Amino acid sequence: MRGWRLFVKRGDGPWRQIPGTVSKTYTAAYIDHPNGTERLLAGATYVSTDNPYVSIFISTDGGDSWVERNVGIGLTRSELKIDPMDSARIYLAAYYVGNIDIGCVLYGSSNDGKDWSSLRDAEWCGPTFDKANKLYINEFGALQMSSDGGKTWLWGNEEKKWRPHESARGAEWANYVLPSYSQLESGDVSANPYFEKLVYNLGDVIYYLTDSGWQKSSGSEGLRDARLFYTEQSKMIYAIDRYRQKYSTDNGVTWQNCEKM
Repeated sequence: MRGWRLFVKRGDGPWRQIPGTVSKTYTAAYIDHPNGTERLLAGATYVSTDNPYVSIFISTDGGDSWVERNVGIGLTRSELKIDPMDSARIYLAAYYVGNIDIGCVLYGSSNDGKDWSSLRDAEWCGPTFDKANKLYINEFGALQMSSDGGKTWLWGNEEKKWRPHESARGAEWANYVLPSYSQLESGDVSANPYFEKLVYNLGDVIYYLTDSGWQKSSGSEGLRDARLFYTEQSKMIYAIDRYRQKYSTDNGVTWQNCEKM
């Protein structure tokens, strides 16, 4: 099994291969600057051994050397997210393909990935954050929110009252179904890290959450499995799927094709 190399580019300089990265297959990479020091984090499957396993790798010297952090992490495909308000707080969504009881386990670390603990099981658990440091996930086609770092969860949205995770079952669950799920689409959720309670549901079109419930955006038709990228302290958002790129200048209410910029 061959790995995928990581490359880095600084400013207008050329792309440079990070040495020693061919032995891993990467599912996520992230660069931040805690305390003014550049830090590179990568979630990867280590493929240079007879028994491949998932781990977190951290470098503070541009990738020349790496520290492995995997205490308490399960062995599977992983998705890494770093708390935008606290760079020492990291979350890892580990997906167990083929397990009908547990699709995903969400792990958390509050000390730069040195130690990890399991926060919850879910069908899908890649977390997203808003400015108020609240986490949002799509669970069984409905929106869930946590305001305490993933320890407790509520079902709901701004139109419906938020309810404890264990009490919103059966017929009550239908009150919180995401628009994409109602349209039989496999839509994820994404929160804007620079605004409070600004959450999006990403299906074949993009929906945004308001006090009166979910609203359909204009011009986002044709996007599929898109990911949103937010510009710092701005209303500009980019949506990129497998084939298209669009942008919004009004926090996702309307969208235009990038080639028109």
